[in-house]
Formats: sequence, structure tokens, C-alpha cells
Amino acid sequence: MAAELTSEELTEWAAFYEVEPFGTYAEHLRFASIYALIANIHRKKGARAVRIEDLMPKPPTEDRRAGRQSVEEQKSIFKGIAAWAKKQGLYKTRDQ
Repeated sequence: MAAELTSEELTEWAAFYEVEPFGTYAEHLRFASIYALIANIHRKKGARAVRIEDLMPKPPTEDRRAGRQSVEEQKSIFKGIAAWAKKQGLYKTRDQ
């Protein structure tokens, strides 16, 4: 595609990206915004507000690039997220 773009077109796309970002990072940002809004609507009174930055993915490290996660690793990660949410006061039962 770059071979087919003129310098002017590339400059226009760069300017458009500054106004309306697109791509993976922009999608993560949009979803993190929605998730933070939902989490903050349902958080316990007095609990720390969830920030968008809390929900943005971290860049992959060399260790994470090396292989796929096992089911046990995924379960462990999920349990860690649930424990963090409970500690932050973000988890509440239906009767709360």
C-alpha cells in the first residue's frame, strides 16, 4: 500500500490519524473506556475508581511472546484479576 500512496496522501492519512486514531491501540483505548465506565458505575461506594490505564494491555514481553498460555495459566490469571477486583472493592454480590 505504501508504494501506491503519494507523499500528499500519506500526509493526509497522518493528519487524519491525529484527529481520529485507528488501529489496534485505538480499539484497546475505546474498549477500555467502555469497560472503565461500566466498572465505575457498578463499583462499591468509596472504592477507588477504575482508570482507563488500568485496563489497557501491557506490551508483550519476550517471555509472553515465547509460547501460548495453558488453560491452567489462564485460570491463574483470571483468579488474579478477580482477587484484584475484590481487593479494590470493584466486586460486589447481588445482595450488596
